[in-house]
Amino acid sequence: ELRTHGWTVIDNFLEGGGHGRSSACNASANANDEDATEDDRRGERGGGEYGGAWALALREEIKWLAGAGLMRPNRTHFANPQGERHLFSKPNVFESDLHEAGIRERLPELGAFFVESADRLAAAFTSSLDQLEAAEQITGDVG
Repeated sequence: ELRTHGWTVIDNFLEGGGHGRSSACNASANANDEDATEDDRRGERGGGEYGGAWALALREEIKWLAGAGLMRPNRTHFANPQGERHLFSKPNVFESDLHEAGIRERLPELGAFFVESADRLAAAFTSSLDQLEAAEQITGDVG
């Protein structure tokens, strides 16, 4: 997918995440969430130690960021063939800068995600590439 479409899905790179939250804490947080399933309310959704409960905790912190006005439109610079840079905003895509320590301190789950995801994502991506390269060597198909 990465070579042909420019994107890929890396399964389970969040597995085992969720520092500072217990399943009981997550179940309590989900008790009144109308979007939560019965498994969410019990803190049992998803894979890994915290799985879906951690994803829901991340979601709650993102909702708080949006409600507090701390999310801004995602913007990207592109250069034309003459080297002139132009700024474009992506519709309905927002971001917050987790490089700001003050933001991370107020958002323990997103802070943990920020710190852990760099290593976890790199490791999961490397593992996926290793598997792809091994399959290509066996089949001779290099996409």
